[in-house]
Amino acid sequence: MSDGYAYQDHIDRDSPIPLYLQVSADMSRRIAEEEWRVGDQIMPENTLAELYQISRITTRQALAQLEKEGLISRKRGERSVVQARPQYIIQELRFPTPEGALQTPIVNPAGQITSTNIRITDLTSPDRRAARMLDLPEDAPLVYLERYFENCGKIVGVNRAWFPKERFPDLAERGLVRESISATLREVYHYDTEAVENFIAAITLDARYARILHVPYASPALRIDSVHFCGRHIPLEFASTIWNGANSQFRLMVSK
Repeated sequence: MSDGYAYQDHIDRDSPIPLYLQVSADMSRRIAEEEWRVGDQIMPENTLAELYQISRITTRQALAQLEKEGLISRKRGERSVVQARPQYIIQELRFPTPEGALQTPIVNPAGQITSTNIRITDLTSPDRRAARMLDLPEDAPLVYLERYFENCGKIVGVNRAWFPKERFPDLAERGLVRESISATLREVYHYDTEAVENFIAAITLDARYARILHVPYASPALRIDSVHFCGRHIPLEFASTIWNGANSQFRLMVSK
């Protein structure tokens, strides 16, 4: 289903994102929207190059990217054929309440989410932004946590969190109870969350996070920053989670 715009209108020649990635992203969108259906032959390379006003080399790179993603098949001397539509990970977008903040992640994939590659350490140098979010002096000692979120064997998010070392002096040595931050704060340190402040931003991935999430550089992502407060509005935790948006759909259920 065409949107009525010329193919070339869907790429930005002033963008730092390589042209072939922009073209492959647009072609992927066309497949997702069933403009090109599974089994359809894609138009010849020279036609695509003319429509997007790009070189044949760039066209081949874009098609190679789609083949790498499993969306098309290519044979020498033949036109590319659509093999599959993009497989999106459906994730429930939820906002934690003070009562449920310790149990429910802000984004809860429809499948079973698990934590992997958990790393906790005492920071050896200041983190000014985290200290500011925790309402601490910029040189305050902090404990840093990093972990991946997986759903159905795929990494869908990277979670980072900072804690005041004064309140959690041996967190790095103890580790997490049942791989859960909330259970650790509640059962070991006897802190309950009474309020949560959330900030949401649409971003593009840098090279490191793109590698972790196995998507191209500058792919779209959703970043959710959260500050958890205990009584008297004292910050306990500042967390920042980057969720893959390249092949994800975020579902928000609203009911009366």
